[in-house]
Amino acid sequence: MTQNTPFDSSPASPARRTIIQGAAWTVPVIATAVATPFAAASPCPNLNTVSNWTVATSGPLVQTGPLFANQFGGDWIALSQRNAESYLSVGDNAPNQNNPGAVTIRISTTFQARAGVTYNLNFLLRAWGAEAVGQTVVFNIGGTTLFSAATKAGMGPTLVIGDGVERTLNLSWTATTTGPTTAEFVFTLPKIPTGVSPTNDDIRVTLPLITNTVC
Repeated sequence: MTQNTPFDSSPASPARRTIIQGAAWTVPVIATAVATPFAAASPCPNLNTVSNWTVATSGPLVQTGPLFANQFGGDWIALSQRNAESYLSVGDNAPNQNNPGAVTIRISTTFQARAGVTYNLNFLLRAWGAEAVGQTVVFNIGGTTLFSAATKAGMGPTLVIGDGVERTLNLSWTATTTGPTTAEFVFTLPKIPTGVSPTNDDIRVTLPLITNTVC
């Protein structure tokens, strides 16, 4: 890990470190109006509050905080907006022969989805691809992958984001059922080979903001 320069937002910085009304029936004596129930729109779920998210890590990580530790907020590769509501995946995969493979970091939240509603989501993303080994990220809702990216080419996802440029992503997802639904980002840090500088690339992403007026 190298921590000899402060955060620099420029992509060129040196390396490291998303009533109906019912019909009225007339009867011989009394006219009665009957209202048909209708599912009214409701406020949208709040997905961009840090306290609503949990973090789970699988595999050994090297943390060299406070700058280069996995965290919400922080200064490394900071975003121009909503940085306090962003997550930084920066910890490196433990570079030793006993490490069985890739490390995954999963941040997730659960919200109440409503069938038939299309949720429009916005988030910012920035990544640093100057380290020895890359990193990937996917965003899922209800088990459906809406977005995937990698810091280096050849890692699977076609979108390569390791240039340090801040990106704005707009996605949509339509609920098919009503009930608790999980939204999650999954970061994967491949195992670092022996003899290679023991650092993975870094990814920062804001928690998704639902932009619908009502849901």
